[in-house]
Amino acid sequence: MISGCVSAEVLGEKGYNSKKANQKQINLCSLVSKWDKVPVSFFLLLCNFNSLSSVKELLVQLLDLSYEPGTLIWDRGNTSEESVRDIEALGWNLICGVNKGSNQAQSLLLQTEVPTKVTNRVRSTGTSSLYATMAKGTLFGREDAGIVYVNHAKRMEAIDSRNAMLDELNAELQVFNENLKGRTKEEVEESIAGILGQYADFFTVHVLQNGKRCAVSWEYNEAAIDRAADLDGKYLLYSTDTSLKATEVVNEYMEKDFVEKIFRTLKTHLKIAPVRHWKNHRIRAIFFVNMMALWLRKVYDYQLNLVPKKKRDYGFDELLQRLKRVEYVEVVSAAHIRHLLFHA
Repeated sequence: MISGCVSAEVLGEKGYNSKKANQKQINLCSLVSKWDKVPVSFFLLLCNFNSLSSVKELLVQLLDLSYEPGTLIWDRGNTSEESVRDIEALGWNLICGVNKGSNQAQSLLLQTEVPTKVTNRVRSTGTSSLYATMAKGTLFGREDAGIVYVNHAKRMEAIDSRNAMLDELNAELQVFNENLKGRTKEEVEESIAGILGQYADFFTVHVLQNGKRCAVSWEYNEAAIDRAADLDGKYLLYSTDTSLKATEVVNEYMEKDFVEKIFRTLKTHLKIAPVRHWKNHRIRAIFFVNMMALWLRKVYDYQLNLVPKKKRDYGFDELLQRLKRVEYVEVVSAAHIRHLLFHA
C-alpha cells in the first residue's frame, strides 16, 4: 500500500537554522490512482527550491521503481525545454502546460484561431466553456506538438474586468488633470505612473510643459488592448502523443485536478505544514503518518458516499472531533507484561 522513500539519503541537517536559510527541501511525490482517486504509494525527493530539479529527481525514482513508460502530465510550472527533453529521452509521453510569457508561446497563441465548432468542443461547466485545436508551428523543437485551448467564460470575464479597470483609470486621470496647478513635469509624470501602475501599457500619455504650467493628454492604446484580449482565456499545452486529438489532450490535462485536490486535502483538512527535524527516521515518520491519514480520509469518504446524505449520522470533521477523546494508554501488569489500550 505505502512504498518507497529515498533509500539511504540523508534528509536532514544538524544545527539550528537561525538565518532561516533555504538549505534543503523535501518534496513529497504521491502516486494516486486515476480510477478511484486513492493514493497508492509515495516517495520523497531531496531537492532544492527549484521545481525543475524535482523533475530530474522524479525521473530517477521512476527508473529505480521500474515503471513502464507511459504519459506524464504536469502543470506549466515544471515545464522547460530541458525537462521535456529528459522525459522524451526515457521514452515517456508528456502532456504539460506551457507558460505563455515566452515569445514562442505568445506567437503560437496569437496566430492560432480556435473554432467554436462541435468538433473542437472539450467540455462546459458552470464556470468554463472550453474549445481546443492543434497549433501549427514548432514548440520545443517538435512540429505540431502545441495545443491551444480557449476558456470562453474566463476570456469574457478577463476582457470585461480589464475594460472596467481602464474606465476607472481614465476617470482618475480626468480628476488628476483638473488639479495640475503648481506641479512640475517630473511630478506629473511620476503621479501618472502611480495612477496607471501595471496598466500603463494600455494608455498613450503626453505631458507638455509651458512655462510653469503642465498640460496632460491621453488616449487608449488600442493595439495593446487588442493584443491582451487576443491572449485572454487562451492557453498553450505541449503533447508528444500525436495519437490524441486536441480535445483529448485538454481533457487529460484538466483531469490532473484530482491529484491537486489530494495535496489540498493534506494541507487544509489534514493540516500538513512545515516542520523542522534533522533525524532521518523522524522525517520519514511524519510523512508516513500524514500519508496514512490521507489514505484513511479517502477510505472514509468512499464509505460515506455509499450512505445517502439524509441517513448520515455525521461527516468527517465530526468524526475527528469524536476521535479526539480516544487516548492511548500503556499498562504494565504484575507479571511485567505491557498492555496497549485505547479508551474514550
